[in-house]
Amino acid sequence: MKAAELKKYLHEAVKAKLNLLGFKKHDSWYYKNINNYTYAIIISSLNYDNSFPTSFAATFGFVSIDKILYKSTGREKEFTNCKIGGQLFITQAELFENNKYPCKDYDIYTFEQAYDAINQMLDYFLTELMPNMNEFANILKLEEQINAKQQFTNDRFLATKLKYGLILAKLVNNPKYETLKNRYREILKEWPDWDKQELEKVIMFLDSHSQAALKLIAESPI
Repeated sequence: MKAAELKKYLHEAVKAKLNLLGFKKHDSWYYKNINNYTYAIIISSLNYDNSFPTSFAATFGFVSIDKILYKSTGREKEFTNCKIGGQLFITQAELFENNKYPCKDYDIYTFEQAYDAINQMLDYFLTELMPNMNEFANILKLEEQINAKQQFTNDRFLATKLKYGLILAKLVNNPKYETLKNRYREILKEWPDWDKQELEKVIMFLDSHSQAALKLIAESPI
């Protein structure tokens, strides 16, 4: 089995199962949008000398929050290609580390192994992750999950998570917004200048817009 063959097989197998449930394909993701809240999954493989470690990642969130993020960082034109909300991002490896999934990845050598892996990954996504993530289709619950619980890990998505947190705090009129600004600046103090500058762009944008103005931006047509 070659890498290209496996990639095609994965795509066709995922498409066959998820299209029937109303999912659409965007780049390499499959997503479903229900009232601006999206559920999305991607299955990826690496190529290691005829062995193909394969795993999934999933993301959940409001597209409208990403719209504010893009606009606040001067990338509004890029938003026209944004189909998926990314506030909550979960990987198979992360689930495994927290004893919520049986393996970090699937070391695939055959199509039979690929078939079994896809079924297990999609079943978990559909029957475990999606129902659990329904709770955060409420923006107040989503804001609390990100800001109050602050389940941050020092990964490459941390800077983006903090920006999402501030946008949500301003949208729900969180009285701790000013405290969160300073706390998130402190978290990024050792990060590259670019990440700190992007955070400041978001803060400047949020501070110059009222809660009502931000809601209008989020709800306006693309």
